[in-house]
Amino acid sequence: MIRENVKENYLKFFKLSYTYKIFQKLHICLNKNFKNSFFVHTLNSNITKKNFLDETLLIKIFNSKLTSKLSENFKKKINNSLILNFIKKQTESISHYFLSINSKFISSLFISFFMSFYVFSKIFAKNSYNISLLTLFLIIIFLIPFLIFDINFLKYCKNSFIFNLMEKFIDHKIDYNLEQKNKKSNLIYLLNSVIIGCVGGFFGAQFSFTMGLAIVIGIIISALIFYNTYFGIFVIVFSTPILPTKIILFICAICAVSFCLKISNENIKINFKETEFLIIVFLFLTLISSVTSFFKLNSIKILGMRIILISSYFILANLIKNKNLLLNVLKTITFSALLVSLYGILQYFLKIENSNSWLDKEMFKNISVRVYSTLSNPNVLGEYLNLVFFIPICMFFIEKNKLMKLFYISSAVLIFFALILTFSRGSWVGLLISFLICVLILDKRILIILTVLFIISTLFIPNFIFERFLSIGNISDTSTLYRVYIWFGTFKMLKNFWLFGIGPSEKNFNFVYSNYQYNGITAPHSHNTFLQIFVESGIVNLIIFIILLLFFFRKIIISSKQSCIKSQHFLINLAIGESVLAFCLNGLFDDAFYNHKVSTMFWIIIAIGLANCSIIENKTLNGGEFE
Repeated sequence: MIRENVKENYLKFFKLSYTYKIFQKLHICLNKNFKNSFFVHTLNSNITKKNFLDETLLIKIFNSKLTSKLSENFKKKINNSLILNFIKKQTESISHYFLSINSKFISSLFISFFMSFYVFSKIFAKNSYNISLLTLFLIIIFLIPFLIFDINFLKYCKNSFIFNLMEKFIDHKIDYNLEQKNKKSNLIYLLNSVIIGCVGGFFGAQFSFTMGLAIVIGIIISALIFYNTYFGIFVIVFSTPILPTKIILFICAICAVSFCLKISNENIKINFKETEFLIIVFLFLTLISSVTSFFKLNSIKILGMRIILISSYFILANLIKNKNLLLNVLKTITFSALLVSLYGILQYFLKIENSNSWLDKEMFKNISVRVYSTLSNPNVLGEYLNLVFFIPICMFFIEKNKLMKLFYISSAVLIFFALILTFSRGSWVGLLISFLICVLILDKRILIILTVLFIISTLFIPNFIFERFLSIGNISDTSTLYRVYIWFGTFKMLKNFWLFGIGPSEKNFNFVYSNYQYNGITAPHSHNTFLQIFVESGIVNLIIFIILLLFFFRKIIISSKQSCIKSQHFLINLAIGESVLAFCLNGLFDDAFYNHKVSTMFWIIIAIGLANCSIIENKTLNGGEFE
């Protein structure tokens, strides 16, 4: 009783004090400013309302009459450019004759390639692989009949099993009647094929035969992307986890140029909403950290690569406007992930050796191989597979064709199997938590079935997999201890570099981290995505990235509520949301952006999710029905 009276008297005294009045005014001021802040206003705004960024000074400048006039003049100059129009005509010609499998184009291409390869090999005398004169003669004799007859072989493929299967896979009817748009262009397209073949032969003689063929394929694919940006979308999505980073950079750059030309020709309105704004701010703050870094050229080079790769986000987010294109992109991702997974599984069964630094051999004696497939590291492969695992499962429920259903469920099983064989515990944790959340959203009763299946599976799953999983958090594991020491060292770095960071690039991190490291442990990065963003470009950029993720999940949740429960768009949203969640959880144990191919895939998945949200938004505004 006495204590309560003392407490009441103290509260009365405190409320009458000057200190309380200051805190009260400060609270009212902060509360008012917070309610009117960018963050709260955006989180509370409805997805169907006008984009609040339209009221900002930056957007008003972009939408001003002067800016519109300047952009129109710029578009006219681009459209009237003789060089660009010439390139357009040539790429159109190459694309048309290549896609129609024209006999003259293909045969003249290979004849010029082999002839130039033979001649330049004799001149340079560098290439160990060379073809004899007899082989060259036989190749030319074989190809001459195809050169004489002008045949479009695509017309004869309409009833073939492969092309029928392709039509079912892409859910689109292939145009088998490609006609020449300009009969006078025969000489020009033959000249194009000869030039491409000679360029390939020159580089093949200088470096290698494989390099020469790669150059030929690269030129043709570049022409196809330049001619049709939508083709570029599928090339980026399919090739990102498979091809080397340099080639992915080249593809993204060509696709970005094609996209810019498409905007100028077709007056496509670019989406500039919260996410796009935050990405630009994110890149700008990275630029500041690059300019203030120890190794500026390295940092600016990394930033340039990131800008080119992130351009894939803007391309996909602005061009995916309908459900069919969206589904075809998801199919392409599934097919690409299946190939990557199969290659990884093959590595395991062939017992391909990997680095000893990936595993504590004393603790896990029964694990001899950790698969990495086309991504050079098991943890990186795990991050990629986390991003794509839910997509084939989603497509399984969407697809009506039984054969395609079998394809998707088989792909999901093989991707999961490859993920297990990475033995990446961070990837396992990310997938497990996101999968459980997915089940809870769809139907809680599924948990009972999964529990029973898990109990049964313990009879068949090898013990070393359980040992690996149960070792999560075990500090005696050198891999776990290695990360802990790196985190401690990185936190020490942040005391001095918390505002602008040290700048991107491994060279910067190695140089600074060497002064803060624990137990002499070296590392190329901090082994935590969020910590790495913090140490690279400062606390503000970390906050920007977290807000970007919050906006993404918020939009996914709001648009999912607008679509019918368990509709196709709802399932796509769920799959994309769970993919990003699994990726972020995995990012707590590794720097997921260290590998450029995986970081590109992350932005692609984000773009697909937001494109699906835009389709839902348009259907909601127009009163469309959800399937």
